[in-house]
Amino acid sequence: MADNDTSKTPVLYITLTEPNTTPFGAHKENVRTFLHRLSHKTKTHLFVIGTISETENRHSHLIVEVMNSERPVFTGRLPRFKSASSWVRKHKWFRKWDPLTGEGCFNYVMRHEGEAYQENFCPRQSSACRAGFCPKT
Repeated sequence: MADNDTSKTPVLYITLTEPNTTPFGAHKENVRTFLHRLSHKTKTHLFVIGTISETENRHSHLIVEVMNSERPVFTGRLPRFKSASSWVRKHKWFRKWDPLTGEGCFNYVMRHEGEAYQENFCPRQSSACRAGFCPKT
């Protein structure tokens, strides 16, 4: 596949939960830290969409996509990422994307009550990325 291919494929469905007393802003920052670690460990650019619940039950539902050109790298390096040590809070649900149930995940996440969340994460592997000029995010 060409390097300039910008099409993306879902690779993970993640739910991250924290104790109910966790402030909304703190939960959002914890989610960002988790995703930064995932991007850095897999050395791939991540494109994340989802919802972060604003209710007392503090949790997030996230769909992680990677560019098709980076998918082999992501798949090869994913086992090196230890989700349990990266999310030591209340609970996490970390599953590889299943194309058979993916449509249902998209529908659930997009209809879930909470703040819409969309963010891109750069692993800062290339010199352009480290200089703040990432061409992919």
